Amino acid sequence: MFNILVVEDDFNTRRLMCAVLERYGYNPVPAANGEDALAELDRITPDVVHLHNVHTQLSPLIAEIAHEAGILTVGVVTKPFKFEGKRRMDQATEGIKEMLGKVDSLL
Repeated sequence: MFNILVVEDDFNTRRLMCAVLERYGYNPVPAANGEDALAELDRITPDVVHLHNVHTQLSPLIAEIAHEAGILTVGVVTKPFKFEGKRRMDQATEGIKEMLGKVDSLL
């Protein structure tokens, strides 16, 4: 059975993802934020790390730790809408650049 660390800040999305994974025979380990994810990485060695909607500065750190440990690491990133402003877009773009090379797959 695969342990999958699911890092998702939205409670309902995290709960849904974990339910789907359980249904298919996986063991999801939920984490609500980057700090929780780091604590879980100290506690367990997951087979896969799924990062989604995690703080821009913590995602690369979590990804790097997991990737260096040989854990399959998938990052899911989104860019803000134009109306959210240039500052948010610049932060997102910088976060994406930092994730490159620290994950196995970046969506």
